Amino acid sequence: MFKQQQSASASLNSKYKSQITIAIDPVISVVHFYKIDNADKSTIKCTDKNFKARPFSDAFIEEFTEIVKNYAQGNPSVGDAGITLVLPDRAVAMDAISVPTMKKRKSTEAIDTAISGLYRNLDKLQMNKYLALSNKQLTTFSLSSINTDLITAIKGACSIGGMFPQHITFRANTTVFAAEYINAKLRNASYLLLDIKKDSTCYSFVAKGRLTGFYDMPYGYNIIKDNTVVSEDMLIDHSISELVVLNAKEKAKAKQLTMMRDTEEPTDTEEGFEETEEDLEDPTNMNLGVQATNYKKLPKKQPRKLPKFMLRPTPETKEGFEYENFRIFIKWALDLIQSNEKLTMQGMPEIIYVNMPDKFEHLIETTNLEKDENKFEFAMLDTKEKGVIRGNLELYGGFCSMSSGRYHTFS
Repeated sequence: MFKQQQSASASLNSKYKSQITIAIDPVISVVHFYKIDNADKSTIKCTDKNFKARPFSDAFIEEFTEIVKNYAQGNPSVGDAGITLVLPDRAVAMDAISVPTMKKRKSTEAIDTAISGLYRNLDKLQMNKYLALSNKQLTTFSLSSINTDLITAIKGACSIGGMFPQHITFRANTTVFAAEYINAKLRNASYLLLDIKKDSTCYSFVAKGRLTGFYDMPYGYNIIKDNTVVSEDMLIDHSISELVVLNAKEKAKAKQLTMMRDTEEPTDTEEGFEETEEDLEDPTNMNLGVQATNYKKLPKKQPRKLPKFMLRPTPETKEGFEYENFRIFIKWALDLIQSNEKLTMQGMPEIIYVNMPDKFEHLIETTNLEKDENKFEFAMLDTKEKGVIRGNLELYGGFCSMSSGRYHTFS
């Protein structure tokens, strides 16, 4: 254990007097600057800068350049700092590819051939791969890749702004770095980590201390309400996806298209849709060959109604309401484990760790009362760190990425 703690500490104590993590958060449209001096946690300072452009668009790159430049001008010491750039998970693709087990050289050739066949745009990707699992039948490699044009644009923006990142990685990866640093027993362990923030949640699969996959949710502990049970199907708006499916079907049947509904309440019309007169010459019309004159509008979204035998009893206490809402996170954790064989075969999670504010710790105790049904134990991430660290694992983990031998980092 002492060796593990030494190794973890070494990951934070780098050759730089100060370290800075720059993280792009598209959920709340913020660029985070997270700075520490001389590995002294009491010096940690987080500065947030809002942006308006769509993430990674040309307009965003210009705006990001100005944000970095303004921060550098206000902090002259950034030129000598160790800098890690943390991208959102959606900017990175992860995969696991298996080939028949052969001699080392032939296995390497086989995996390269398999990757070339699967990734037609391989020349536009910067890719990391490592041996994740090997037995008599199969050899499995874990991959992480990112678009080289994006790397070039982001690094160029930082350089123009006067900051030069030594490493580029992504949220799920640095979240795991931080978890291992503040809880040494996680090193080389297999687990699922839920990092639950106010407005987002990151599920990170870890096998033998290495990130193997991730899944992001666009809501966090803000849904753990103490006075109402949240309807999960109302948390994510799938209107665009619904329109694509509906219009594809209606175009095939030469019927009128369905449009996004406005703020008015729907009228009682055929099939429950509101109808309006529209000109078919509208350039946004996807069905110009059809001579219909009406569009239908997507009805207002309503919570899904379950049959009585599927309903759970209505809670009577604040803690009961909170637990019913926390069950959404439990369900997704268990479902992700069950439906991702490529990840679990590299290392089945032995436990599910949760990082969230201490006021919700009682939910873990309640969850474990159903351990026989869940088949997995849940636990709070064991740490006494202050909120500036616990609430920003992905930022704190950027400091740890300075150590050598880390996976899924790009330069």
